[in-house]
Amino acid sequence: VDIPGYKTAIGSTYIPPITPLNSFQHINFAGMNEEGVTYPAIEFSFSNTPQDSVYFDSNIILFQHDYIEFADPIYINDSVLLNEGLPLTTFSNNLFLNEQEYTMHINYTSWSASSSDQHGWVTNLYPFIFEFRSVSNEYYHYRRQLYLYETGRFPEFGVSSNAAYPLYSNVENGYGIVAGYSYFATDTIKPAY
Repeated sequence: VDIPGYKTAIGSTYIPPITPLNSFQHINFAGMNEEGVTYPAIEFSFSNTPQDSVYFDSNIILFQHDYIEFADPIYINDSVLLNEGLPLTTFSNNLFLNEQEYTMHINYTSWSASSSDQHGWVTNLYPFIFEFRSVSNEYYHYRRQLYLYETGRFPEFGVSSNAAYPLYSNVENGYGIVAGYSYFATDTIKPAY
């Protein structure tokens, strides 16, 4: 970007190709929280390019009645997601760099539950689309830093840090983000008990 009187601002990124899923499974009852409410999960596998550092992100997009909502990951127990150190589904292939394929497990919640005679309290299941993104290096770093930035802006009183975290920028002679992704999405999945 050229603005008279300022240095030229430069930013670039590489958008990786789409990574399709090799398998996908929805698990209606993946576990039970401390209040006795069950929660669902998804499990999927995808191919990896050995020896190349690549980055991914995923979203469960719920169709709850008249609106669209992103499901939140909970009780993260996947080793790759745990290694990232943040409660996000944005990750790199560092832990499976030499593997041809990886299978990931993500527990999630819709933040809505109802009582069932057979199962007690269960998380309500809604139709959803699963979006699996192959993201640029810059997207990966920005997404992680954005989480820390938002946590610093709205800290939980008396528990979290009041430190201001800067946002990730890859613009030379300026400030901003040039990033992108390609994605694979499933058809609408309609889980049923």
